[in-house]
Amino acid sequence: MFSPGDMIIHTLDNEIGVLIDRYDVLDRPDYPLWAWNIWWMGTEAQTPRQCHAYTEEGLLILIDEGLFVHYKNS
Repeated sequence: MFSPGDMIIHTLDNEIGVLIDRYDVLDRPDYPLWAWNIWWMGTEAQTPRQCHAYTEEGLLILIDEGLFVHYKNS
């Protein structure tokens, strides 16, 4: 569903995030827990807060709840 370069819009803060890379938090091939590093841009995106990691499941929940909006990079 997600790909590097996809954009996430935070609907409350009006910030834009770009998905950078996906990685396995647990580093266990038999039971992966996928997460994405997201680079945030906007008035609230100050260093060192600029890059955050979100689990893939957490991103899907935030999108379903309407807090985040996902835009494909295609």
